[in-house]
Amino acid sequence: MDCFTWVREAVKYIRCSPARLKKFKECADSVQVESNSTLCLDVSARWNSTYLMLSVPEKYENAFERFVLEDLFFGVEVATNSKGSVDWDVMRRTISMLRLFYDTTVRVSGSLYITSNIFWTKISDLLGAILEWTRSNDSNVKVMGIKMKAKFDNYWGNIDRMNKLIFFGVVLDPRDKFMVIKVALRDIYGENEGNYLFERVKEALYDLLKEYKNLLQTESGHSIASESAFSASTRVLDPFRSSLTPKVVESLICAHDWLRKSNRLNVEEDLTDVEKFENDI
Repeated sequence: MDCFTWVREAVKYIRCSPARLKKFKECADSVQVESNSTLCLDVSARWNSTYLMLSVPEKYENAFERFVLEDLFFGVEVATNSKGSVDWDVMRRTISMLRLFYDTTVRVSGSLYITSNIFWTKISDLLGAILEWTRSNDSNVKVMGIKMKAKFDNYWGNIDRMNKLIFFGVVLDPRDKFMVIKVALRDIYGENEGNYLFERVKEALYDLLKEYKNLLQTESGHSIASESAFSASTRVLDPFRSSLTPKVVESLICAHDWLRKSNRLNVEEDLTDVEKFENDI
């Protein structure tokens, strides 16, 4: 029996009646639970909601133990429906695992800051954690890790089914560029397949840039040589290219700089700014 089923049945039992909910709150007060969180059910297909469902009962562990004594039918009905009892240590380990998914989802779903450049990095971090769980000596953690790995492979096991824009965000981040993608793909898919997939991502990005170039040619009505459309080595514009708007020229130059190899940012030198950014978000 897993802790998910027990918690679902316990929450259903308590929330189905105002009297039961009131009695549970009285039990929480009697054991001095310092939490105002509300018991909630999850959507079984969404791990984030499951994390929220489990994280609340953990705070009320002593209240549940008291409630079993106060409501004799609770233990019997929940145990019957869930076919067992709850192991709070297993629940805490499960919550720790699911917290990684929850924090990642919150981080990449933000709307007040840029997330496109961190999406793939967070996905690869998740995979690293899942692979570690599949090798765990804890049977509960190992089984859950294997299930998560199977689910991960359904969405991320085949690069041809992915939207490659998630890779472009990393490449266009001047702190990462192609090197981060190359290392991440090697770690996930192995050296040979990782290198192959990296080349696919690289080709897809170049194809996109060529499409942008063709679009610029069409809109400006001028022909731009393919070998020099994104070249800004001397930062000199000819009469034809000078007809482009300043924003378009700046975009071309920035794209060129991002794709060129350069030194990575020294995060230690900007530690104050980084900490301020993290605090703000």
